[in-house]
Amino acid sequence: MTQKTAIIVLGMHRSGTSSVAGVLSRLGAAAPRTPMEVAADNPRGFFESRLIGELDDRILEAGGSWWSDWRQFDPGVIASDVLADFRREIAATVEAEFGDAATIVLKDPRLCRLWPVWDGVLETAGYRIVHVLPLRSPLEVAGSLKTRNDMPIAQGLALWLRHVLDAEKFSRGAERRLIRWTAFMTDWRAGAATIAEMLSPGAFSLDRAAEIDAYLSRDLRHEVVPDETLARAAETHAWAVEAYGCLTAAADGDGAAAALKRLDQLRDRFDAASDLFGRATAAAIAPARSEPESRHATFESSGAQTDVDARLAAAEARHAQALKSLEGLKTLLNQERAMRGNESADHAEALRSLEVAVAAERERREALEERLRLSMRSLVEREVRLSRTSAHQ
Repeated sequence: MTQKTAIIVLGMHRSGTSSVAGVLSRLGAAAPRTPMEVAADNPRGFFESRLIGELDDRILEAGGSWWSDWRQFDPGVIASDVLADFRREIAATVEAEFGDAATIVLKDPRLCRLWPVWDGVLETAGYRIVHVLPLRSPLEVAGSLKTRNDMPIAQGLALWLRHVLDAEKFSRGAERRLIRWTAFMTDWRAGAATIAEMLSPGAFSLDRAAEIDAYLSRDLRHEVVPDETLARAAETHAWAVEAYGCLTAAADGDGAAAALKRLDQLRDRFDAASDLFGRATAAAIAPARSEPESRHATFESSGAQTDVDARLAAAEARHAQALKSLEGLKTLLNQERAMRGNESADHAEALRSLEVAVAAERERREALEERLRLSMRSLVEREVRLSRTSAHQ
């Protein structure tokens, strides 16, 4: 059997994966036969299989997760027979979507977290795997999610961290290219040449170069945060800044070994924070229902009153859980302050911010979903500060 090649585009939601996949498909890599429908937030297409996206959503759901979950995904919670069925379905879906194409481009942001489930399936099906990891400023990504999904910036940064840290971990040691997305948009030919180094000669064709030039117009990039201003931005966070710096250093080949070592340390700290606060706030951060990425925030105005009442009741319950979690964290922080009279300024700031968040939650009882988003932002800010304080002690 002739070996085929699968170019796996591993990247966070809103990080430029669609534009990269769109270029690769125009260079000759086969796109899926059942593409995700275009949407207002991505009118030129996702270049993503609708069937694979739906399958990955079901895998996430089976593991107690969803697309916007920033916690670590554990496939071990899925029964072994169910997991085996998912892996067989992955193989069948890939065959249905790509057939016998010699080179395919497979892109779904969920793969950043789900690669342990996918790992080995494509190789068994006769594919050689190469990975492409587009890197976009975390604040640009978070800003794009804020615009599209009304997701708080802090939550977007946590989600970015989860995806990029997992993607880097799962692809390390494999054939891969980390590429700066802004550089790719400026000079896609250089980026494509870098990717082509992993492929067989003639895998790419420049016959549609003019079409690609037109496709990569400036209006594909709405959120712009220059790298040199990222660390100074009011809404950024030190972990996101450092992770982005390490990833771009690895992409540029500048001190790659040291950058990867630091990424391991950041991942360990983020995983520990996710384990602690993710479990404490799971009920509060879970969506009311499992929905695809770009349609998650949609609320249909038509429908029975009972359905509306049920959704409001569910929102009220999540809000109550969020308040309970916030109060518990406030208690923990107060205990920490009592035990450590010389706590750091960051710790004190975390406590003050948490108290403000709790007060804000109580005052906004007519805006349940918005309060949940604010709660999520507050929890993420506190969890990373707590982890930073623990690491320094």
